[in-house]
Amino acid sequence: MSDLHLLQRSPGQILQHLREKVPLIQCLQTPVSMDITANVLLAVGSSPAMVCAAEETAEFMKKADAAAVNMGSLTPARVVEVEAAMKFARDLRKPWVLDPVACGSTTFRTNNCVRALDYKPTVIRGNASEILALSMACTKSEERKSFGRGADATDTTDEALPAAIALARRQECVVAISGSVDRITDGKIVVEVHNGDALMTKITGVGCSLSALVASCVASEPSCVLEATCAAFVLLGVSAEVCHARNPGVLRVKMIENLYEMEAPYLDRNSKMKV
Repeated sequence: MSDLHLLQRSPGQILQHLREKVPLIQCLQTPVSMDITANVLLAVGSSPAMVCAAEETAEFMKKADAAAVNMGSLTPARVVEVEAAMKFARDLRKPWVLDPVACGSTTFRTNNCVRALDYKPTVIRGNASEILALSMACTKSEERKSFGRGADATDTTDEALPAAIALARRQECVVAISGSVDRITDGKIVVEVHNGDALMTKITGVGCSLSALVASCVASEPSCVLEATCAAFVLLGVSAEVCHARNPGVLRVKMIENLYEMEAPYLDRNSKMKV
């Protein structure tokens, strides 16, 4: 589509690099999403590690190529674990992805998501409501007027885009909004991804596994964070939409099969990106 020349790497190229590198990804996930996240990463060619204990995070982060930090199922003990991972990822200059699960739903959750920004995530990936809530929580009130109304469960990626751009500029990172049309921005360029299947929203942990897949792609192409993030969205989206599944159970199995069998030329031919 138009202006794709602005992107330095295609999804297929990034997939090839990922499989050559086999990046080790430290995944701080909720119990409900560990299984699908591990299987998605293994299928695509990454090496997942569900290491979460604060006592071993520093040692393991030295070995990892990137980290994916999920803010779901937060407890005071888990806050200690995720903050240790974020701190060492920042200090060791390892790319890491923040998934601000349910940001805006409670004060405790929102405050911890905002505090996570101090550790400089490479990518922030969430749905429209999460991104809008996170951006609003760390933006001055007079600047929020450009965002439109407040966060709501029915927000679309188009409605959350101004907030995502502001957040990307503020944090100097890539912000990715999942939805029927995915939108990814570095604060300057906005990329739309039109791949995917509506049934993906009926499978627990798909968004969490997408965040980990973003970490895998960024670890493979750390100098092309925007392109790598887009590649992850395209990769999971194409793997889902070619299933033509009639129910979530079939889609889950077939999607992982397709990730394993995905070839770079096929991925690029079926990519539906727009800049």
